[in-house]
Amino acid sequence: MVTERQYEIFASLHEESNASWVWLGSVGLPSRTIVKMDRGDVHRVIWCQARIIDQNFLSVYNCSGRKPIGDPSSALVISEWYRDKLKIPVTGMKVPLKICEQNNLWGELGL
Repeated sequence: MVTERQYEIFASLHEESNASWVWLGSVGLPSRTIVKMDRGDVHRVIWCQARIIDQNFLSVYNCSGRKPIGDPSSALVISEWYRDKLKIPVTGMKVPLKICEQNNLWGELGL
């Protein structure tokens, strides 16, 4: 499965800043699927696990004093380390990304 769209960038929760996953709105994949995220406009790629934003996640994230996630379907909650790898300088911006499932040996080696 391949999804290509603009994502609004949000900072990860502090306790997840070293986690090897990002949080996405529903993209038709099960949680913890290994994905390849391609930012073609700057020729940068990462591999990570994708967790799915659900109501439980939103209730924790949106009450923590951060900018709240209004539209989970276009949200990407991502740590600074992964933002640096994708050349995303700040949170709050919209970034074009192509996301495709990589639940295979190459995807697991990419982590």
